Amino acid sequence: MNPADQAAPQDHGDLRELDLLEALAREPESRQIDLAARLGMAVGTVNWRYILTAEGLSEKARLTQMYLHRSMRMYREVRRESRKLLGELKQRGYDGVVLGDCRESDLLDVCRLTCLEQRVAILGLEEDAEEPRVPVLVIEGRRVAVRWPGEDPESIPELAQGGELHET
Repeated sequence: MNPADQAAPQDHGDLRELDLLEALAREPESRQIDLAARLGMAVGTVNWRYILTAEGLSEKARLTQMYLHRSMRMYREVRRESRKLLGELKQRGYDGVVLGDCRESDLLDVCRLTCLEQRVAILGLEEDAEEPRVPVLVIEGRRVAVRWPGEDPESIPELAQGGELHET
């Protein structure tokens, strides 16, 4: 999961600045116009104040720390939500689940690890099953939910209402 794709609007600018700093670190001789084009930024946005100054290095450290802190909060929240959903699954007598999203993502990896931890077997991918007879762990963006056998995908409140995991 690329946290830049999932950042809150106020964090998006900070992540773009971090992308800029990383691009400068990789190619310090880059022209401002080339960096802007590669990063999808306006030329005026590419601010050269970050070029290896103490202030620039301090800002890169701050942005990196913010990125890591937000990523860990998201990881903990996804684990907490996954444990809750898998606990409910086990209470209903199921010991296996089908994954409803086959795209590889960090969120999917967190859900896989949680399944292992909770001793819930991953029985395959929904796209490979005709009509799953076991619950489907639905993963969409930052949202995780369980769709029970025979349940319409629109009936999952978290997905139908566009709910998502919240950072704490």
